[in-house]
Formats: sequence, C-alpha cells, structure tokens
Amino acid sequence: MKTNRLGKLGLVAALAGTLLTSASANAQSAKNIFVMISDGASFGAWDAGSIQQYGATASAPYYGAEYKKFLMTTYPMNMSATPTNNTDQLIGYDSAAAWGLSSYNTSAGYLHQNAVDSASAGTALTTGQKTYNSAINWSNLNQAITPNMPELAKAQGKVVGTISSVQWSHATPAAFSDAHDVSRNNYAAIANDMLNGNVMDVIMGAGNPGYTDNGAVKTGTLDYKYVGGQSTWEALNAGTHTNNWALVQEKSSFEALANGDLSSIAGKDRLVGTAQVATTLQQARSGYANTDTVGGDPLNANVPTLEVMTKAALNVLKNKDSGQGMFLQIEGGAVDWAAHANQTSRLVEEQVDFNLSVAAVTTWIEANGGWGENLLIITTDHGNSMPSGDMSSTIAHDRIDASNLAAGTFVTGTNETGVKWWSTNHTNELVPLFARGAGADMFASLVDGTDTNFATYYPDWVAAGFDGSFVDNTDVFTVTASASAVPEPSTYALMGLGAVLVAWTLRRRRNA
Repeated sequence: MKTNRLGKLGLVAALAGTLLTSASANAQSAKNIFVMISDGASFGAWDAGSIQQYGATASAPYYGAEYKKFLMTTYPMNMSATPTNNTDQLIGYDSAAAWGLSSYNTSAGYLHQNAVDSASAGTALTTGQKTYNSAINWSNLNQAITPNMPELAKAQGKVVGTISSVQWSHATPAAFSDAHDVSRNNYAAIANDMLNGNVMDVIMGAGNPGYTDNGAVKTGTLDYKYVGGQSTWEALNAGTHTNNWALVQEKSSFEALANGDLSSIAGKDRLVGTAQVATTLQQARSGYANTDTVGGDPLNANVPTLEVMTKAALNVLKNKDSGQGMFLQIEGGAVDWAAHANQTSRLVEEQVDFNLSVAAVTTWIEANGGWGENLLIITTDHGNSMPSGDMSSTIAHDRIDASNLAAGTFVTGTNETGVKWWSTNHTNELVPLFARGAGADMFASLVDGTDTNFATYYPDWVAAGFDGSFVDNTDVFTVTASASAVPEPSTYALMGLGAVLVAWTLRRRRNA
C-alpha cells in the first residue's frame, strides 16, 4: 500500500495553522514535552525488562492501556556515511519481505539489511527529515537541518534538556540538541556545539575523561573528546566556561538534585552532569560472563542511575522554567550497547532503569498539570539483534518465552534457554511507539499503513494494544512540533513549518 502523501500534506497545512496560532487556540498544545528513547530496543528488550519487573506473566504491561500505541518504521535515506548531495530516498520498509525465518536467521536476511544508525535516526526524530547514516542534524544535501525540535522549543521560551546513560555527546543526545555536524564521530566539536549554543539548559550523561568504565580514577593519557576537548573540560571544572555552566560529577550531587537540593548549581545558568565513568553508567563495566543473572556483577557504585538523572533534570528544568514549559529527551543509550554484545542480563538491567525513568516522568507529569498539559512519547530509534524466544527452526512469534524465564533468572549467552539473539547489529524492523497526553492523538492521522503479518508473529503485543498500524520516525517531529505551544506567530514558527514541509517533500513513498 502506498503512503497517502496528499493526506499528509493536508495535515501539514493544518499544522501550519497550528504553528501560526496562539497557544490558547491550540487544542493539542502541551506545555511540557518528553521524548524517551530506549536505544536499540527490539521487541524482546521491552519484553525482557517487563518480565524482570513484573514476572513471567502472560500479558506484560507495556506501559498501560492509557497510551496510544503504534509501530514505527526507522529506515534512513540511504546507506552512505557521508552526504551524497541528492534527495533520493533509497531505503524503505517492505512488510512482505520482513517476516519469516530467512529474514531473521541469516546476515543476508531482510531485517539485517539497510538499518539506520542512531545519528540518522535521532535526526529524523528531532527534525522530521530522513538523512544518511552518521548525520547529526545534517542533511544529505550537506547542510545543517534547522530548526530541530529543541531549537523550536527554545524559540518558544521553553527550557531544554537532553540526558543519556552513555556519553552525552553521543548520537542520540547530540541529535536532541542544537549540534549540527556532518559526522557523529566529531565528538569534541559536537560537545562544544552543545555547550556553546543558547539552546541547552541541562545536559547529562557519561563520558568523563578522568574515569574508567568501572568508575575508577583513570591514570595516564586522558581522552577528552566526549566533553569538548581538554581546554573545555578544564573550563567546566574551573567554573569559567563562557556559558556559565555548572558541572556536577559525583553521584551524591546527582542524588541531591534529584531530591530537590539545587545548591550545587547556585549562580549558574546551565547544568552539565558528567558522571564519574567513561562510556556508560553500568553496561561497559568489567566482569560480564554468559552465566550472569541480572545484577550478578558488582555495579559501579559511584554513578547515578538514569532514573536519578531523570529526576535531577526535571527538578533543574522546572526551577528554570519561566512559565512556557520544558522539552526533555531521555535516552537509555546502553540498551543498544548490551544488545550489540548480546548481553541479556545487562540488557535487562538497562531496560529496567529506562522503565524506572519512565515511571519518574509519569509521576512528575501527574503532579505538574497532568496529561492535559504534558506529552510523553516513548520509543526506540531502531531495533538491535532481535532478542527473542528460543526459536531454532520456526517462528511462532518473537516474544521471549515467559514460561522459561522468571523474574530475576535471566541467563545470558548464545542461544541460551529462553533467549535467542539473531545478530549483533541494528535491524530494519518495525519498533514500538507509545504516546500519551496532549497531542498524542495526532499519531492516528499519520499512519502509513498496517502490517498484517504483525499479529501472527507478535500476538502478545496485539493483546497489549498494537494492531499492526505503523507511522514513521519523522512523525515524532511532526507531533511534537504541533503539540508544542507557540505563543504567537514568529520567524521560528515559520521556520518550523518550513522544516515540516521539507520533511514531507523528501520522504519517499513507503510500502506497507
């Protein structure tokens, strides 16, 4: 089935009216917008986290019936790692090719081909435009894509934050900032873009040059690239950065912020939290073995959880909010790292921490205006390695077999009982999207089609409210841009409309 492009262009026309109308007249406006991304979470990652938290029940909660639930396509524009200077959409999603054992169990299988990376996916989510892999808010025509959603939010008077369980200049948090770069690998330049601009109010994550993956003090040559280079890091430590950033590093400082004590950032305009660990809060720590159970290794004791970071960011942003609200992106980035390594126990740890962060945001929303003033979108940027039930010859469905796994008893390894990994890399599979609050209904107007095979392979997800209908990752920008309240017509509002129009122009007709 072809995408209804005329219908979507009509929706863009409606969006134009929304963007150019006062906030009071915008029925879908959300004062606060939260986008939460469990990076690299195939369906099995969500299942595993749910089973760990709630037990091996026949029906996992999947965040509850209150959410609007859709599948989402994630493919990039092309498979280049550099701009190709054209607008040709070369990749899509073919539901007829996506299903069956051959699509899963060989490297040449459909789902293992043409997968997006986190930079391109993050760019699509926050700008509404497809692009090449490795791009950070950068187009295939070799130019910056602007404004993205954080820039629009800041232009509307909102406070803006991005946090992650991996390095804060890594692909997803970078895409959800005012960084614009031809390559995600230009970490120092991206970090400085994030720090030197006027958009970001809160940045949190890992990437501390003074510590190892085990949270130990590092000796010898230090790597400063994830924090903008040595001179930038020294300025942050000295409190002399020209943008008046407060730097917090200690676990106790994050916990104090999470508990409402903001004294550590007094006199500062912005906060960059860089936990005392190198690449991830927990996943990259040593000691992993394929016989581990969840929490079976000693955790890094000196770093906050993503949940604590989330609570801290919410408190700081609320304190800075002048009344226009906030835009906050929260990434469970190390879910993806655990999936690449086929580490079931650590995947579960990371997904549970992400779920607890979702619960923290939900609690905050219900205490701050409720769902009529807030929009929460929960999704992933792409699948990774497709952890599934132990299926050796046929696929009945892809859900981890709850009868083989009780809460807290996951065992890892290759083709272990209860969990099977199909690769060590990203996939071009459909992924889930959950949306709740002001503007969430708009996703129903953006559906590209229905994958009729989904119900056969994922009956548990169908029972939880997924009917096979899918949107595209670029639709996240469309919904957040529409739901974000614009006080009055402005240059940035017109720029936002332009970004949406370009997004639809560049999107190829997708098959369902």
